[in-house]
Amino acid sequence: MSCTKTLRELKVTELKVELENRELETTGTKSILQNRLANALKAAGEDPESFLFEMNEYNYEAFEKLRKDFEGKTRILEEKLLENMEQKITQNNILVREEIEEKMSKNVEKIEEKFVKSEEKLLNLLEEKLKVFDFPTEKTKMNTAQDPQGIARVTTVREPPGKGRVKPPTFDGTSSWPNYLKQFKAAATANGWSGTDCATALILSLRGNAVDVLETIPIEEQANFEQIVKRLETRYGQKHLEDVYFTMLKNRAQKPGESLQELEADISRLVRLSNPDSPESFMERIAIRYFIEAIHDAETQQALRLARPKTLADTLSQALDFEAAKRASKRDGRVRALQPDLGTSNEKYLEAMIERLLDARKSNIKRRQPRCWNCGELGHVRSRCDRPVTQQEEKPVYKRSSQQGN
Repeated sequence: MSCTKTLRELKVTELKVELENRELETTGTKSILQNRLANALKAAGEDPESFLFEMNEYNYEAFEKLRKDFEGKTRILEEKLLENMEQKITQNNILVREEIEEKMSKNVEKIEEKFVKSEEKLLNLLEEKLKVFDFPTEKTKMNTAQDPQGIARVTTVREPPGKGRVKPPTFDGTSSWPNYLKQFKAAATANGWSGTDCATALILSLRGNAVDVLETIPIEEQANFEQIVKRLETRYGQKHLEDVYFTMLKNRAQKPGESLQELEADISRLVRLSNPDSPESFMERIAIRYFIEAIHDAETQQALRLARPKTLADTLSQALDFEAAKRASKRDGRVRALQPDLGTSNEKYLEAMIERLLDARKSNIKRRQPRCWNCGELGHVRSRCDRPVTQQEEKPVYKRSSQQGN
């Protein structure tokens, strides 16, 4: 069954069918499709307004059915493809995860075996040296001997305390390493430790972040005291800062409110940090020089240079003596306050005080009068000078007021 329709009566689907039959584009809104089909009719020599389209309803319904079936099958295929892709991705992820876990478990087992072996060796070494830190107070032993009459007698002999009487302090990396090493060596000397004993005691005394240094030392070298000290010196030592300490020493100056004792202690510290391997006599001379230069008072510096002290302790002692004498002289030579006369009244005393203050102010004003840089006269400045200034005019040479009076 068929019928006829004009261009304006065609539906969107019918417009698309007509455009497809003419091999034209079928995208766009209804108005765009109508215009496109109208242009095609005009190009074919037909009138778009009067042209009648024969529509076969049976074919149209079949076309719609085919289109819907095609869209449904396409949607089903897309869903199946997405489902298959998700399954494959999940399977691949599972395989990759299992492979990674297998490799990680093997690596962890190897690391655990190595760690257990290292731990056993270290524990055996520490167990052998733990006796270093025993603190026995007194040991006795039985000796059997015969007296002149041939009678056997048993005597008790007291032995002196063994090793480990002095326990070294702990080191966590926050305190000064050179100072700690001095304390540790003092304890080692007092206890009579060997190199291996020192290595064991130093390992046991490490705390906090300092223990991490042991990870950088091979197990076979952890019984070497010098090797452990070298690694700790590299991480916590101060030899690489010698230039920095020397610069701080050269720029050191007495701070406001800082005492001479504090200044001397800091100068001595910086000298030893910047010259750790120098002789004692050289460090004394350097310390004396920079201590004198760091003092804020110029008179104290001059007095110490004239005194020529031999040691830093003598320099500090003489500086303190000079400061004490200087303060005493200032107290003795200070101007005493005016005392009112008991025979005069308070009003007269105040008038006399005011007159003296005014006289002192007038004298200060006279002494502080400005001088003109243009004409050289006192009492005004250059910006208020009445005389003209020329480029060829030479500037006058002024002399001090004391020389003019002479």
